[in-house]
Amino acid sequence: MLKNLFKRKPSVDDPNPTVRKEVVERSKDLSRDKFAEIARTDADVETRKSALARVNSVDLYAEFLDHDQLGNFCRTKIAEKVDEQHHLASDLRILPLRLSKRADPQQVLADLNKIESSADQAKVLVGMPLRALRLDVTNLIHSERTLVEIEKSSRAKDKNLNRLVRDKLQDLKTLEGSRDELLERAERAISTAQSINAADAHYDAQRTAIEQEWDSCLQQARSLNQQLTTFQRELIAIEPLEQRFPARLTAEQTDSTQRPQFDLILKHLKESPVSESSIEECETAWLNALKIEPAPKAIADQFYQLANAKRRELKKIKDQDSERTEIAKLVSPLKFQEPDAQTRSWRYVWRIQSEAKARLRDVQQCQRKLRARPTNEEAEEFLKKLAEAENHLTNIVLDRISQLRQDIVVQIESNFASLNKFLEGGELQRAQSAERNIAAMIQRLPRPAQGKYKTQLAPISAEIKQLFGWQQFAESPKRQVLCEEVEELVENPLAPQEQFNRIRDLREAWNQLGPPRSREDRDFQTRYEGAAAAAFKVCEAWFQKLAEVRAKNLEERTSICESLESFLEEYDWDHADWKAVNKTIRTAQSEWRKLIPIDKRYAKKINTRFRQVTGELESRLEANWTVRAAEKQALIDEVKAALADENSSVGDLIDFVKTAQERWRDIGSAGNQREQPLWEEFRNCCNEAFDLRTTQREQRRSEINENIEQGEKIVADLESKVLTEDATLTELDMSLVNQVRNQLTQLDLPQRVQGRLNEKIKDIAAELKRKAALLETQQTTTTLRDLLNLDDQVARLEQEGKQVSDDLTSSIPGATNLFQNRSSDIASKSTITIHELVLRAEVLADVPSPTEDSGKRMQVQVARLQHGLTRGGESDEQRVEHLIQEWCKLAYGEQPLRERFQVAIRKHLDSLVA
Repeated sequence: MLKNLFKRKPSVDDPNPTVRKEVVERSKDLSRDKFAEIARTDADVETRKSALARVNSVDLYAEFLDHDQLGNFCRTKIAEKVDEQHHLASDLRILPLRLSKRADPQQVLADLNKIESSADQAKVLVGMPLRALRLDVTNLIHSERTLVEIEKSSRAKDKNLNRLVRDKLQDLKTLEGSRDELLERAERAISTAQSINAADAHYDAQRTAIEQEWDSCLQQARSLNQQLTTFQRELIAIEPLEQRFPARLTAEQTDSTQRPQFDLILKHLKESPVSESSIEECETAWLNALKIEPAPKAIADQFYQLANAKRRELKKIKDQDSERTEIAKLVSPLKFQEPDAQTRSWRYVWRIQSEAKARLRDVQQCQRKLRARPTNEEAEEFLKKLAEAENHLTNIVLDRISQLRQDIVVQIESNFASLNKFLEGGELQRAQSAERNIAAMIQRLPRPAQGKYKTQLAPISAEIKQLFGWQQFAESPKRQVLCEEVEELVENPLAPQEQFNRIRDLREAWNQLGPPRSREDRDFQTRYEGAAAAAFKVCEAWFQKLAEVRAKNLEERTSICESLESFLEEYDWDHADWKAVNKTIRTAQSEWRKLIPIDKRYAKKINTRFRQVTGELESRLEANWTVRAAEKQALIDEVKAALADENSSVGDLIDFVKTAQERWRDIGSAGNQREQPLWEEFRNCCNEAFDLRTTQREQRRSEINENIEQGEKIVADLESKVLTEDATLTELDMSLVNQVRNQLTQLDLPQRVQGRLNEKIKDIAAELKRKAALLETQQTTTTLRDLLNLDDQVARLEQEGKQVSDDLTSSIPGATNLFQNRSSDIASKSTITIHELVLRAEVLADVPSPTEDSGKRMQVQVARLQHGLTRGGESDEQRVEHLIQEWCKLAYGEQPLRERFQVAIRKHLDSLVA
């Protein structure tokens, strides 16, 4: 009803599509860009077509080639405009329309043959709009591949074309069958001619009958080749067949015919491969020979036994091939594409389920057969593939289909619950929607499962239908009342605003009753619409004034946008007065908010324009504020650093703060949101600087100096303890360093002093570790030398047969355990081990070994390298200590290798101390 409020000039923005279409067709003021915009964005299809026709541009048409509503129109226009050289001329969407303009089917076929893909050829042919031309061109096509693609593309599109193509394919299939049949007849004739015996009394009659059959085959082959040439199929090679056909034997040749050689036939059967043709060939030759004379019994028995054996073997091979083919079919994946929400028919899902169940049964039966046989590699491979196929059918196909069915059942049950809830609440519209959803979901189930839910839904559907009838009966009085109320507004109108609000409220109440369902409801609808239109005339003047206000406000808002855009483009941003920029933005926003209402059709566009320009201004202002805030924060950090600088005097600090205050004023504003927190922080720093007192600063410095002296003294004491020449291993403990570090931590020292002292402590700690390691090494080597000397003493006593006292071995801690178990027996059994210990000692000390031990020494070096890689490294003290301990356990009495061992070990101990 609002469309009759204003009598304005028709425009392309008119809500009526008929008016917009008329404007597009008749306007002389609109530019091509405007027509293109209408073609892309207008809601009405006919208006868009008119705009496309006004532009009449191939490029614009090309944008809509695949459009659902404009595609045919644009493809037709492009086909009319482009020539052979245009890049769209060969487009598969345009080519059918271009070819339809040609009357000669031969020319159309020539153009189609230029397309490489048979599928594309079929697509173009089926897309041609003229049916007669499609049929004429198809009659000229004889390529099987192209015909197959045309048959696929024409399904459900052109029944006549599809039927014609299927007939041609059937003719082609018939020709191929005839060719195969003729070849079989020719082979039989050749085989029969070769098999008859010239000595047979009926040779001439048999030969005449065969020649008649042969001539008939050749004549039919020549006729068939002409038809095969039309379809571009493989021809029958007649000349090779004629060369293979044997000539008729003369009387002289008949007399010279040899007697049948049964042994040669048996030999040929033995040597021939196991095949149907070779066995039949030998059996045919055998039967022909029997026509002349009987075969010897021994040869005949061998022939029949061998032929039967080969036929059994051939049957076994065929059975195996058949089984492989069957297994290949069973293990091939069963494709299953899950239906989506747009899928209407679910029958194929249940068909796939039936196929999967049947295949699963076949797979399991085949598995049982294979498991019952002796196993081999091929059977194991088949069982593996069948297991994979069984898993695929069970877990991927059947389980998923069962889950889909269960999901449907759950949705149906849920919709039934919602349906009952809606019925109890009296929500008939929602109940009807739920009923339709249930009916659609039931159709997805298999037919046997639909009956239960259809029976459950039937009484509810009847109840809904009955309730709608009662609702219609109850709504008629309400419609009567609403008609009377809107007619009352016609007779006794209200103020324009109140009249409009009342009409709107009555319209909402009317819409809640739903669409009319009977003739009486439609009569009420006509009555209500007429009265509402008459009642709305009272509001027309008010809407006219409101429209003027909206137009004026829109004009003012447009002016504000233009002013801001000019300001944005023309202002000198390199020397901007940001305070003035901020004021301009805030003033524009304040004025903008006052300019209401405006026409809703343009509100979004003008508001977007205002937000864009103010957003650009505010982003520049915000960027400036961010820079100013960063500068002020940096200034605050400088003041804080000056406050923390203990080397500067209070006077220097005060001068720096005053300079910082001047710099603060010169920086400018950082925006209200950032400015206040920054100013509070800066002011607090300045107050802290001014509040400092000289006495406090001096007292602070005095305390720091005392701490520095104390810290240096602590470090010096530690250094003297460590550097003392007669320091023992017990005195060189790292706990001294940690204790000094803790003491320094408790002192309040400047950071630079703390760092210097820590560096000095680090050097002292390194020296302490070095001296402690040296003392520990010296102590260890001394003990090991004593152990070597003890070994010499014990060896002499053992050589002299004297008893080794515990007092002697206990002089070195742990030595008693090393010597108490060694004996001459152990030494004699450990000769190789003792030798290896000597070589390991020489390798460790880098002492050369005798030439005869070079191979063994190399093995020791390799073993040592492997031990180091697998178990990690050991210190030199640990290695030499292990060698000495092993030596003391084994080297009983006089040992010829003792001197080599002692020399190598003592040299290594000297190197450790050095």
